[in-house]
Amino acid sequence: MNLIKRAFGLANKNIILLCDIILFYCLTGVYTFVVKYQGLEDNLFAVIVYGVMMIAFFAGFFNVIKYIINNKQGKMRFLEGVGEYFLPMFGIGLLSLILYTVPLLFGLFAIGKAFGGLGPVTDFLNNLYAGQTAVDTIVKNTDPNVILQAVLLLFAMWLICMLVSFVLLYWIPVVYIGGKKNIFTSLYSSIVFLFKKFWVTLLVSVVAVVVVSVISVCETLTMGIPVVSALFNILSLYITIVFLLSIFIIYKDALQDAENKI
Repeated sequence: MNLIKRAFGLANKNIILLCDIILFYCLTGVYTFVVKYQGLEDNLFAVIVYGVMMIAFFAGFFNVIKYIINNKQGKMRFLEGVGEYFLPMFGIGLLSLILYTVPLLFGLFAIGKAFGGLGPVTDFLNNLYAGQTAVDTIVKNTDPNVILQAVLLLFAMWLICMLVSFVLLYWIPVVYIGGKKNIFTSLYSSIVFLFKKFWVTLLVSVVAVVVVSVISVCETLTMGIPVVSALFNILSLYITIVFLLSIFIIYKDALQDAENKI
């Protein structure tokens, strides 16, 4: 597929994208460790700082992608992007929070009604994530129906997040490539464009999700071997970058075709 070939070519020529995101991963990892060490997980200021870091990074990161997609030098465009796109990305972040939260809450409500309550399921998941007791002990002492419900709940939440992410896929390209910084008009334009390119977008998205899922399973299975697990994590990030480049390429090509017709 020519699209995937072009995306891989750009990713290989611009390995700076992978380096940027790995470096950001390391910085946020250090920040998270310090916050936990200081016992500030629930501190509002610490959460806000983390959010600002995320917004600033992606404002610059997507600007680098914009210049790469436009066949220009993108290495020195990170800080420029932070200055130019911080406010639009801030708005996108806030609105995205709402667009994810509403379907998730509705899904939780519907699933809770279907299960007759989520109390036992949430207790099981809380115990599982707390890590205070061995996983096999927790599973043995839990009703199999509760475990099944927990799996279904997590799958439903994952599916809702995937569907929302799919609907919002072209929001960033519309802002950066299309030049529409108004978050509402760009959101509308991105959804309209998604339906125009629905099948190719669906195909690329499914392939990306399957590949990343397989890599994630491999990463989990090799957690006892830190070096191998880290390599799988880097590979997952690389595939994610290829996917992002593919989405930008689809939008840029369509935009150029529209301009050529005028």
